[in-house]
Amino acid sequence: RDQIPAFSPAAPSGALVCFTAMVQDMLSPELYLFSSPAGPDHSGFLRDVLPEPAATAAAAAAPAATENYAKPDFAERLPLYLVSIPAQSPWATAANSTATTTSPATPAPRAGSAKRSLDDSSDIPSSSASPTVSNSSEPAAPAPSQHHPRGTPPSASGAAGSSVGLNLPFPTEVATGATAAVVKVYGEMAAHPRLAEVVEVIGIVEWYPRGMEGLEGSEGEDPADEGVPDYVARIHAIAVRGVEPRVELNPAVVGLGEQWEAALGEFREAKGAFRGLLVDFVAAACGGDKVAAEYLVLGMLSRVRARAEDVAVGKMAVNVVLPEALSEEEARGYVERINSVFEALLPRKARGVVNITSLNAATLFPRKDYELNRLVASPLQLVEGSALILDETTLANGALSEKGVANLNALKALSERAVVVHDFTYHQMEVPADVKLVAISKGSKSLVPCDVQIRLVPQHDHDHSSLAAVAEQVVHRLRVAVGVVDAMKGEFSIAEEVAAQAEQHFVAARARLGVEKVTTETLARWLTVARQVAVSHGDCTLRLEHWNAAMALEQACSARF
Repeated sequence: RDQIPAFSPAAPSGALVCFTAMVQDMLSPELYLFSSPAGPDHSGFLRDVLPEPAATAAAAAAPAATENYAKPDFAERLPLYLVSIPAQSPWATAANSTATTTSPATPAPRAGSAKRSLDDSSDIPSSSASPTVSNSSEPAAPAPSQHHPRGTPPSASGAAGSSVGLNLPFPTEVATGATAAVVKVYGEMAAHPRLAEVVEVIGIVEWYPRGMEGLEGSEGEDPADEGVPDYVARIHAIAVRGVEPRVELNPAVVGLGEQWEAALGEFREAKGAFRGLLVDFVAAACGGDKVAAEYLVLGMLSRVRARAEDVAVGKMAVNVVLPEALSEEEARGYVERINSVFEALLPRKARGVVNITSLNAATLFPRKDYELNRLVASPLQLVEGSALILDETTLANGALSEKGVANLNALKALSERAVVVHDFTYHQMEVPADVKLVAISKGSKSLVPCDVQIRLVPQHDHDHSSLAAVAEQVVHRLRVAVGVVDAMKGEFSIAEEVAAQAEQHFVAARARLGVEKVTTETLARWLTVARQVAVSHGDCTLRLEHWNAAMALEQACSARF
């Protein structure tokens, strides 16, 4: 597949392309003409646009055709609506564009064809608000391209009259090359697709000609793909496979190959050197507060490792509470810096403002539009392993509308149960999600319930410009370290001595502070923090030293409230 060009709106009909994208919607299954009496050139396999009826009738009447094809045969295929990976950080977008920018004549190798280690800084891509959740990257000017004859979306958002346009979770990303396609999946390839799953599709592009306008339904739309405008390409899949986002969508680690275990071993053998460098880097965004930086690092490395009923084991939503005395400008500065370190280290990061106005304005969760028969995209449709930074520093008193309450409940569901609510009007469906959520509030705890809350205590003499002074080579090494640890697999275990120590600590704390203050939720938080401390050391086993370090962090945290 390295020799197959990446899909773009410039690809002509009949082109063989590779499209790595997120499943945004699953359209209704459709029947197609699998076998025609006129022969294979007149079937609907790997195509939507059939030959003219007169040509089909003539071919069917030919003796050779009647000998081989007795009667029409129909089969079913599943149309998936795929969109470009949302909320990519600028450095990841640049690296992925370099890896996939190609042409049929001179295909470029993928990023995975090279090998790197933690110390390899070669070929490092340089890094360069709306009231709702957004990708905070400044949109670049769209590159000129030769689109198909039907033209381009009529606006930046791609919204047009009777359709939802390109239906991207972040519509402004069309300026940075984001696109979409309806992928027709055949046979066993259609089994078990999931919303928000990332897939790699190899298939044949098909654009609809102008002659198809007005056949049925809205002008310029395919009656089989209701609500999908004609400037969205169709791709007929030849091969489909699932993609591991933490590895294959992270340019910092995708090329490690056989050196993966070596890189993880190097991180462990450094005895905290890389981890300490990471905490210092994040602390530079927190006014020098290393305790707050520790919690942000733990949240950055969190991932859902197992699910038991409504409990998502491994997630760790973090609420950073800024000092009440900060001015609006100072608070905005901390939000920008914390956002920038997540953007610098993680390949995917979205950002949103949470206040009364924003909650009452746009819908944050996917909802079904039954007139178009489409699932309308939303900012909470994020790929596994993405980060979401919520800015609550401008939150003030006010009344939430019905939409505002629904949006807040959707954010709570994501934070508490790691699910994204999909509204189908008559019922709600919860789709599992794995998002690294950070809520930044001012003066008081977040509206969105988080696993841990930490009050930021900045150093008075801290130089905020120190964050920008970190060399790109250092940032790249931290990206590799974060990527390797974040993608670390294996079942997590707890050493026996830690289980005994945790039980003793819990009983002693309840005796000392009272059962009202030390609850089972308290123990769950301790175990969450301790588990993440172990992970941040590159370990899948919670050991006594990790537990002790976690309890020291929790003691420092509780002393601030």
